[in-house]
Amino acid sequence: MLTKNKIITLLLLAAATLAGFVAAPDTWSLAKEKGGIKVYTRQSSLGNLKDSKGVVQIKASVDDVLTLLRNFDGYTKWMYKCSESKLLKRVSDTEYYVYTVTDAPWPVTDRDLISKVNAEKKPDGTITLKLTGVKDFIPEKPGKVRVPRFSGIWQASPKPNGTVEVLYQLESDPGGSLPDWVANATATDIPFFTLSEMKKLLE
Repeated sequence: MLTKNKIITLLLLAAATLAGFVAAPDTWSLAKEKGGIKVYTRQSSLGNLKDSKGVVQIKASVDDVLTLLRNFDGYTKWMYKCSESKLLKRVSDTEYYVYTVTDAPWPVTDRDLISKVNAEKKPDGTITLKLTGVKDFIPEKPGKVRVPRFSGIWQASPKPNGTVEVLYQLESDPGGSLPDWVANATATDIPFFTLSEMKKLLE
C-alpha cells in the first residue's frame, strides 16, 4: 500500500521527469556537408522556416573575419541572396543597426530585415556578433515583407592550426506567406552558400 509520503515522492519524480522532457533542447540534424562546410537544421519555434547553423574552418584570422563582418555595406558581395545591405546606425564599436534585403525566388516577395548587432570578445580571442531583429526601427518599405522576428549569431574562434572556425546560426520567422519548399531550401542554402563565399574571399 502506498503511503502519503510515497505518493508525494512519486508525484515529484514524475513532475521532474516531465520538466526534463519539456526543457530538453531540440537536437540539431546534419542537413548538408560539402567542401568542409557543415549545415545543421532543427525545427524552429519562431515560424515555418527551420533554424539553421553552418560551421566551417577557414585559413584566416579572427580579425579577418571581423573586418569582413563589420563591412556592413559590402554584404551583397558574399552573403547569399543579399541584394541590399547598409549600416543604419553605429551606436559604438560594439553596437550597430544594419539593414539587409534578401532576394526571394518568384513569386515570393523579397524580405527585408533590421538587425541590432552586438559584438563581444572573449579572453580566448573568440569574437561573437549577436543579431537581433528590430522590426520597427525604420518604417516598412513598399514591395517588401519585413521579417517580424529574427535572431542570429556570427562566431569566429581561433584554432591552433592557424585557422579560424566560423559559425553562422539563424532563427527566423520570415513573415507573410512562404511555401514549404522555399522555407526548407532557404534553411540550408543561406548558411551554406554564405560561408562558401566567405571562405573564398578570405583564403
